[in-house]
Amino acid sequence: MPDFKTELADYLERYPNTEYIDTLLPDINGFIRGKRIPASGFKKLEKGCYLPCSVFSLDITGVTIEEAGLGMTIGEPDRICVPVPGTLAPSAADPEKIAQVLLTMQEEDGSGFPYEPRNVLNNIVQRFKTLGYRPVVALELEFYLIDPQRSSEGKIQPPVGFVTGIRETMSQVYSVDGLVDFAGFLDDVNQLAKAQGVPADSAVAEAAPGQFEINLKVTIQHPSYKSGIF
Repeated sequence: MPDFKTELADYLERYPNTEYIDTLLPDINGFIRGKRIPASGFKKLEKGCYLPCSVFSLDITGVTIEEAGLGMTIGEPDRICVPVPGTLAPSAADPEKIAQVLLTMQEEDGSGFPYEPRNVLNNIVQRFKTLGYRPVVALELEFYLIDPQRSSEGKIQPPVGFVTGIRETMSQVYSVDGLVDFAGFLDDVNQLAKAQGVPADSAVAEAAPGQFEINLKVTIQHPSYKSGIF
């Protein structure tokens, strides 16, 4: 796996109009924290950027839980966050001008920050490995498409199909027609997943109107990360 300097050079050759890199550090709720780095700071990102370790004591509303002991009670210290090799990819916000890269937080001695979910998971995986087990998970992403226009009662409603021009009002689970109606959107999702290295495998129309599911391949591995989990 190339270092970030080489990875960045290769990326900019493929996407020469890149103006920003969004650094991504998921918190314990799965909410993405980070910074947007302009082109002038790309080279500095090789050494990482700083974020407060209190990001791992935020609740779902973004409020620091002081009882966790990572906030102002200890001076809300920063920790270095370095790019995860192999994760530099186009951003869905603007693939041509904005890139994104995953970060991982480190202690001052270079070890993984113990409260980062990535490192918590790694510790669990290593414990399985010592017992001779290899954890395998099946992942899927479920979401709803909604019409930006509210109903006459002011309620959220499913979108009108691009092909049929019909708004679903009842469940049609596993409907192929539903996939055809939103094929353009699902194709965009598939193309972006490929660009970002997300192992999207199949799309399914789910139980509710406007509900879809993207299956991910069972084994999600990243050769640069010692736990084998991306």
